[in-house]
This record gives sequence, C-alpha cells and structure tokens, in this order.
Amino acid sequence: MAGKVVNSSFKLLSKFVASRQESASKSATSHIRETLVASIKTRNINSNNMKLSDFALITHYEDRLGTLAEKASNEPWEFSEEHKYYDDRPYAILRRYVEYTFTKLWDENKIKYTNNKKYASFNTGLVSDHLEDIYAFFEKHNTQNRYVLKGFFWESEDAISTNFGHDLPHTANYFEVPGDLLYDPNRKLMPRYDHIIRDNKERWIRNLGQMSDKEIRQTLMGAIPEIEKMVRNNYKIAIPQFRFDEFRGNRIQLLLPLQIERNGKIDLLALVVDKVKKVTIDEETQEEQETQEEQDKTYIATTCLELPMAYTNARLIVKPSSDWLKP
Repeated sequence: MAGKVVNSSFKLLSKFVASRQESASKSATSHIRETLVASIKTRNINSNNMKLSDFALITHYEDRLGTLAEKASNEPWEFSEEHKYYDDRPYAILRRYVEYTFTKLWDENKIKYTNNKKYASFNTGLVSDHLEDIYAFFEKHNTQNRYVLKGFFWESEDAISTNFGHDLPHTANYFEVPGDLLYDPNRKLMPRYDHIIRDNKERWIRNLGQMSDKEIRQTLMGAIPEIEKMVRNNYKIAIPQFRFDEFRGNRIQLLLPLQIERNGKIDLLALVVDKVKKVTIDEETQEEQETQEEQDKTYIATTCLELPMAYTNARLIVKPSSDWLKP
C-alpha cells in the first residue's frame, strides 16, 4: 500500500487533472453551442428554443424511432384510433417526446460532446426493460455545421461506452420541488371561465351542438367544482405536465379531467391548473408584472387541452398512470 504522502499527492494530482479536463470540456461545449447558435441565427431560428431538426440532420427517422421503441421498456408510442386526428404518424408520441426532450436538454446545457467535437449525445430519459439508459448518438456532418443522428443506443453499446463512458449525458430536469407534481388540497381552485370558454367554445359546439356562452358557463360552473371535490379525495387524479412557455417561463402545471355533458353527448378535456404568482405594479407604466414568488393558497384554471396534447406534455415527465388520460 502506498504511503500517506504519496497517496495524498496522487489525490491532489488527480483532482488537478480532473479539474483541467472539466474546464476543457466546458470550454469545448460552450464553443460548440456558440457556433451552432450563430449558424441557426442565419436561418432566423430562435436559438433559445433549439429544435432537434436544427441541431442535426435526420434520415430514416421512423426507422430510428422504431429501433428506440424496441430498445425502450414497452409503452404505447402511437395515439389510439380515437386520437389519431391529432397526429397519425408512426411513433407520433415518441417523436414528440424525443424532440421536446432535446429542447429541454439544450436549454439545460446537457448535450455532451467528445473532446474533438466529432460526436455528440444526449440522454433520452428512456430505459430498457433492464433499466439500462438509452442515448441519442450524433456524428458531425462533413460539410454542414450540424450533426447527423446516427441512432439510439444503450449505455453498454460501443457508440456510447467508447465515446462517453467516462462522462455520460444526464437526464432532463423538469422540476425542482417534488411537491409541484402533486395537487395541494389546501389551495383554492379559481377558474377563469371567460378564458376557458373563449379557448374551447368552437370545440364544444362542434362536439356537443350549438351552445351559447351562458350555457357553457353554467355547465362549467357545475363541472369544475365537482372536479375539485374529486381531486381533494384522490390527489392522484391530477397529472403533472411540463409547459414550454417563452413568455411566462417553462413550468409544471397540473391536469384535471373536465367532463362536459349535453344531450347525452360527452366531451372530455384536460383542465390546466397553474399555481398563482404574486404580482407587483410597475412604477412607470402602472401595469401588473408577474413575479416568481407563488401565492400559497390558490390555483388558477385558464384553459383546457385536448387529451392527445395533454398526454404528450405529461409524458415528458413520466408515463402517465391514469384512468382518464390515455394516448
């Protein structure tokens, strides 16, 4: 066994080398991001909301998604016949999941690159039946200032273990406070009926028949308090979703089942519930400005989503386990 002095020196040297490597890696990653951002700006694309299709060329996309679906633990990746009107492409849910996951990881600066910048990778957040992480793998294009998607690989496969085994990409982080994923029964739910009606009136008329704003309001005033009672008795009814929002900021919202009935017809939507932010008054404009500080007693409901969109948003966090929100 080595002496204490030698061992201590070795530890210091290891820390120094690791620090230099981390610094170099961060510098390389920063340079790649700046180069890619400069490239996409010439195409009038918002670099703060980078899309997978801007980052990489993708060929045989459906085949690659099919491979990913086979490697990942089994779950539905296409919409049911009832919901194919929303997106009838093969692997529609998986496609959206991968693309939104990439955008979130880009925002978190979690796309990993090899030192020579030849390869890039990100953690899909999906695992195999044996809980082995699955990663997207890219190779730098020969002529274009972009990468090329080469496929999706398990951690143990050569593409990942050889190039990133020493520094594997991390998963996306969708929440800081676990409590945000659960409905708080101590908060009061305040619906903004006018906003909900305005966003969904055409759908309800199309599905349930002609209805006046007054009729819709009366129906909602009966349905929403009923939902509130249900979720107070069973908080698992509420399902968290992640909302990309460049104006108010990305955040966690909760989804509640809103069932509207009329003349024997039923329409089911996901009522979107937000925590209320405190506001301040701008001294110059006298306009209200939303802060990041939350009120601790209120939820607000301002809109509804059709179930396919709600499922897609919820799946970013975790596969929904619910009796009412199905793909």
